[in-house]
Amino acid sequence: MSRPGQTPRTISQRRPELTALPPLRSPAPARRALAAVLCAACALAGLAAGRLLPRSPARPPAAHSVPAPQPSPAGRTRPGSPGVYRMLPVTAGQLAGATTIADEFTVLYGTYSYTQPASAWLALLQPYTAPSLQTALTEAATAPGLLQLRRRQHAIATCTATATAIRDIASTAITVLVTARQTTRTQGTAHTTLQDYAITLASSGTGWQVYDIEPTAAGQAGSTP
Repeated sequence: MSRPGQTPRTISQRRPELTALPPLRSPAPARRALAAVLCAACALAGLAAGRLLPRSPARPPAAHSVPAPQPSPAGRTRPGSPGVYRMLPVTAGQLAGATTIADEFTVLYGTYSYTQPASAWLALLQPYTAPSLQTALTEAATAPGLLQLRRRQHAIATCTATATAIRDIASTAITVLVTARQTTRTQGTAHTTLQDYAITLASSGTGWQVYDIEPTAAGQAGSTP
């Protein structure tokens, strides 16, 4: 958090006034004569100095020096440096793996066909999901009303997904925000919708499993499952 800056005090300092030089009051012809005498004297002095002083050899033009690059201060980490992952409870590979699983799971979650049995859809999701979520998905996918509606409308849906943010990171759970773009075709008509999901992944020892999927506003706030 930034702190409000303090307004620097302004110290006013009065500058001394310059005194104007008094104007010359000699007549114009006298001023011109005096100037001519001074110019002649300067020319003679320069000529004499040139004859008396030894001539120095011509100097080569000065070479332009390029300052050497200064080393960066010790301990400073550049933006995007892998060193920032040392401050996280997970490695860069673990974080990338979690976001990849969240994307792939969301694509399968939002893709279906009225000709596809519910068991086939669940089988595609099973490698990605924790057992508790698999149970909830089975109850939702086998609901008679949902299956009948899809068959009656000849509904087919395809989905793409993009991870947009990390809501929370812990050593045993990561919550990823994913935007799903789903195109649904029913009886010759198609419409596309966007849905933001909060997907919480739990550590399974060898990787990550999806523990919860909800709309972003209602999803996990990042608590460890």
